[in-house]
Amino acid sequence: MNTKGKLKLALGTATDYVAPHFVENHTHTAPTGWRLNVIKAVLFSRLQHTIRAHDTSATQDAHFSFWNNITTADYFDKATNRFGLWFLGAHKPIVDKIHQLHHALPFKRVVEIGCGDGQVLNYFAQNLDGLDELIGIDINAAVLEQNRQKYADIEKIKFIAGNAEDHYDLVSQDNTLVFVYGGVLEYFSQDAVQTLFRQMLAHKNSVIAFVEPIADDHNLAQQPRSYIFGPDDSFSHNHAWLAKQVGLSVLFNEQTRTDDIRWVMCICAN
Repeated sequence: MNTKGKLKLALGTATDYVAPHFVENHTHTAPTGWRLNVIKAVLFSRLQHTIRAHDTSATQDAHFSFWNNITTADYFDKATNRFGLWFLGAHKPIVDKIHQLHHALPFKRVVEIGCGDGQVLNYFAQNLDGLDELIGIDINAAVLEQNRQKYADIEKIKFIAGNAEDHYDLVSQDNTLVFVYGGVLEYFSQDAVQTLFRQMLAHKNSVIAFVEPIADDHNLAQQPRSYIFGPDDSFSHNHAWLAKQVGLSVLFNEQTRTDDIRWVMCICAN
């Protein structure tokens, strides 16, 4: 950890000790300036302590706490160009494969976990014919409120705020495309990823498709287990191996790069 990281860790740890409810007391006040910096430091320190304790479940919870915090509400405004550059660019192969699967045996539902600003969900609404409903789940309630206003004229799109693990009843249905895009499962522990995959086992014509970053040094042929990587201290998963371990078949599995990010594009089904 560099000097900046060490100072951030020290500030966050000290604040959490002196004022353990600082983050929670400021979550819904749209903090700026020094308060925002302190909140980020506290969340960072909480994450680092879970990593040092080798507690992957607590690490996942720490990541969820960050993404649930109001400090991340403007993230999607800054990342809006990802849709054109990534989804319709480097990640187009998996989009094309989804179209092929839908043409062969149409889906009736789309559930996107970590839907963010809703652009991907809107794309599916406009380009996959015959869908009855599209549901976007995201832990960031602020961005979902923006989505409800932006896509209010598309009645079959719904947005639900919360942890995806609390809404697996929406995932576990027939004729469903479950989509996870752009770095969501990287904040799930290995056990949580496999729990999600198991939701697909009992349903007909249902697939889970995802595009996720992994570590540059992750040898997928020799390293089946997940581990912490990158600037966010997120999880690098061997997704195809994890899917096969719970009994899913891998229908599509390719890799690509955008700048300095190594991506896995994968589709799995029962």
